[in-house]
Amino acid sequence: MKALQPQIDAINARYKRKGLNMDPAHSRKISGVYKQHQTSPLAGCIPALAPLAVLVAFYSVLTEIAELHGAHWLWIADLSKPELLPVRILPLLMILTQLLVAKITPTPTGADPRMARLMTLMSLVFGIVLYQQPSALMLYWLTSNLLQLGQQWWLGKRYA
Repeated sequence: MKALQPQIDAINARYKRKGLNMDPAHSRKISGVYKQHQTSPLAGCIPALAPLAVLVAFYSVLTEIAELHGAHWLWIADLSKPELLPVRILPLLMILTQLLVAKITPTPTGADPRMARLMTLMSLVFGIVLYQQPSALMLYWLTSNLLQLGQQWWLGKRYA
């Protein structure tokens, strides 16, 4: 995709967008570049589906597993249900750790600055969407974020 970026930038420079409206000729030219090089802009999204599949499988296990019903951990009375606190701590910690991971993860040179804003927005969206989910799922996600945070910190320290 990086090799195609100069061609796509040249096409984008020729066709000025007006808001969300895109000239059909603009779309055809960009599609032609993708066809000419036998690539797809959605090919980069396929690896992102693997964590989603794990999340869906984990969620279905959490809702059905009998061992979690009534199981408590620290302040959480039942891991199969959301926290009973007026303000749930786990989703807030998940948002915070996801924002920290996004902040310390290095961005490739030449990357679109909108991607950093998208990562911030996605952290907030995940927090809102997952706010009512079982505590075990939030604990899993929080643990994953903490491991990612430690990994990024270690890699940054070692290779910086």
